[in-house]
Parts: sequence; structure tokens; C-alpha cells
Amino acid sequence: MTEKPKLRVGLVGAGFMGRCHANAFRSVSGLFDLPLDPVAEMLADVTDDVAVHNAAALGFNRSTGDWRNLCADPTIDLVAVTAPNALHEPIVMAALKAGK
Repeated sequence: MTEKPKLRVGLVGAGFMGRCHANAFRSVSGLFDLPLDPVAEMLADVTDDVAVHNAAALGFNRSTGDWRNLCADPTIDLVAVTAPNALHEPIVMAALKAGK
């Protein structure tokens, strides 16, 4: 069996929806035959301390207290935004500008 290419996921926000998304990324390969293997790579949250705590709790490899760092990180392939709706536009625009 060959190893699938990795899809390195960055998640912005670890509230209720962030936890749902993190769980979905961890579980999806067991439910569907995907061409890529999602990896919980980086979590961004409101402060560095909160991000470190939530990244560990949700199984992310790295964390940041600034979503801009996540969007700009060249190792991140996909940015999932679960921050409050009013904050989505600048985060999504930065992710798109960075080629995510």
C-alpha cells in the first residue's frame, strides 16, 4: 500500500465549530477513500497560550496566536476558518492571497 500525499490543514478557531472540524479532519480518512491524507498541522487561536492548549487538546502539530501566521505559512495547504462569522472575510482573503 502506497502512502497518500498529505493535506496539511490549518484551523482558525477552536470553539465549538473548530472542535467539530478538527474531529472531522481526524476521522474523514476512515469514512471515505480520499486521494489525500489530512494532517492537523497548525491551529490558530486568540492568544499563543490558548492556541498551545487547544492545539494539544485537538491533536494539531503546531499552534499560533495569530491567524496571519497560519495563512502565510507555506507548509499549510488548506485553511479552515471556524472563527466567528464576522471575522471570516479578512482571514479567508489572506488565505486566498497566500494560495490556500
